Amino acid sequence: MNNMTLKDISFISWAKHTCTKHPEILDHMRKSTDPLERAIAVRIMINAGVNEL
Repeated sequence: MNNMTLKDISFISWAKHTCTKHPEILDHMRKSTDPLERAIAVRIMINAGVNEL
């Protein structure tokens, strides 16, 4: 089963967009007690080029 969208973008582009448009969500994820959620937030921020970790 192949799930393709009309607007395929790279992870880095998506991460930059997410950091720009939804910083409050990433901040909430970074403060989570779930280690996986924190790791995902950090990975998104690293790929977006955010220096504030």
